[in-house]
Amino acid sequence: MVFYNQNRKMKNWCTLIMLLIGLGLGSCTNQSSDTQSESSNASDYFIPVEEDVLFLFEYEADRIAGEDRVCESTKAKVFIGDVNDDNKLDGLVQYACHLGESLGNVSMGNGLVLFLNDGIQLDYHLYTEDFNQFVPEKIEHGEIVGTQYRYAEGDARCCPSIKEPMTLIFQKDSFVKKK
Repeated sequence: MVFYNQNRKMKNWCTLIMLLIGLGLGSCTNQSSDTQSESSNASDYFIPVEEDVLFLFEYEADRIAGEDRVCESTKAKVFIGDVNDDNKLDGLVQYACHLGESLGNVSMGNGLVLFLNDGIQLDYHLYTEDFNQFVPEKIEHGEIVGTQYRYAEGDARCCPSIKEPMTLIFQKDSFVKKK
């Protein structure tokens, strides 16, 4: 799947027009040098938005769910940030799957799906259910920061009472808990 940032060209043209208006349309020499500096400062890689990531998740959902589950984008949370420390924004989806028509309060698997940015597009990289009680809150400095939920003795199956801060890092093609 290729998702080019179609708004980038429009944004660059609008920026150029605003720049020229701001300069009072100056001399022809000034316009060409300003135009060259504008194009050299433009972003050289794809910048994903939430809709791009959700579209890719929907495309991969059947592979993730298998034959007995349903994973829906309406139940997914999307995070945009640089997960692999390459200065490109990646997409991360936290999802929940269920059996049948409705999720209700019974989950049949939750996990994380990672789409890495290669500079031109987001590519499906991995999904994992290894951290199924982890709820991400943000991606910051290459780390996925969130809360890990655990059950205390006597907790009902619906409601884990222990909440601990937890951070995941992407390392060697998998997520690992930061120590």
